[in-house]
Amino acid sequence: MLFRSSYFRYGAVLAVLAAAVFALSAGAREGRAFKASAVLLAVSVLTALAVAFWLYPAMLEVRGQVASFAADAPMTAARLAFRRLHGVSSALNLLLLGTTTALLLLAPRHAPRGG
Repeated sequence: MLFRSSYFRYGAVLAVLAAAVFALSAGAREGRAFKASAVLLAVSVLTALAVAFWLYPAMLEVRGQVASFAADAPMTAARLAFRRLHGVSSALNLLLLGTTTALLLLAPRHAPRGG
């Protein structure tokens, strides 16, 4: 469990560092590319922090209440809660994948224009 906990915290640290680097190094602070990148970074940071410090601990807590995840195990309130949290986790991970992909596609627009 330590690895998973470290994994999500590492992701949150990377998101915060990416936002800090962007804030410190972004050249032109106007235009659609800058605004889109700023919004995408904010969404990424908030999502990564929510996963690391709210969602993952909540999933661990609920998981501890589930006696069995076997297919024939009865559907308890804890299993339903875990299923719901797992769905939220999947959605947030897709959101992070989408925002980071979009940021990578926007990155060339932030490169210094050299002659």
